[in-house]
Amino acid sequence: MRKVRAKGKQVEVIQSGGVRKLEISGLPKDFMEWQVESRKELFNRIERGEFIAMFGVHLPVLVTLTQEGAFPFNTGNRGAGLVPKAERLESYLHSLRECLTRTKENPWKESLRDRLSIIKEIYSKTENFDERMLGGLEIFEGKAYKNMQENPLVSLHYTGPGPTYLSYQVNCVTEVLPAEDSRYQFLHLTRRLFEHERFHIPQPEFPFGYIFWVCEVYNKTPRTKVKRPST
Repeated sequence: MRKVRAKGKQVEVIQSGGVRKLEISGLPKDFMEWQVESRKELFNRIERGEFIAMFGVHLPVLVTLTQEGAFPFNTGNRGAGLVPKAERLESYLHSLRECLTRTKENPWKESLRDRLSIIKEIYSKTENFDERMLGGLEIFEGKAYKNMQENPLVSLHYTGPGPTYLSYQVNCVTEVLPAEDSRYQFLHLTRRLFEHERFHIPQPEFPFGYIFWVCEVYNKTPRTKVKRPST
């Protein structure tokens, strides 16, 4: 994979022909609030025992590019969410590890209150998160992974539920995270909090993770062209 590194307000893609620099724009306030408030409602629904059929706020379509074939696109849904600011990360990791250790011998349903308490604290406000990035975990090491090795520029397309259908295109540069990286550990531990809930497909392992450095964001929310009658 081409080496990617963030320096200040830029992300650098180091390739054979030199270094390509792109500006990190960050996530807008409305996107951050949508992510946090939607998760708060998700946690309440889990607490009430509701079945979560779909949670598009966390499952954007990931678009990667390939040099092969007439159609140079690969798409697939990928879990991608917010990542804490560096100054909060170690504290959250400590709380997550302590919670999982304390509850590992308990029946899954009995530990739900403790697990929800930790994640609700983390998602209590948007200020806890780094607006420059999104994060996700790798599972299959398939076509998208191979494409990102050759070209780390990707797009994430989020769409929320009706009736508003909030939608965002987030263009990013992908950095691979090894398992020892604190950001990978946060993504992995928060997944483990709810690994056995009905809305997850159980997975044996996650070999590494990703940071998606945010360079462009476009609001794609649909709107009507019909003029509504005045009242």
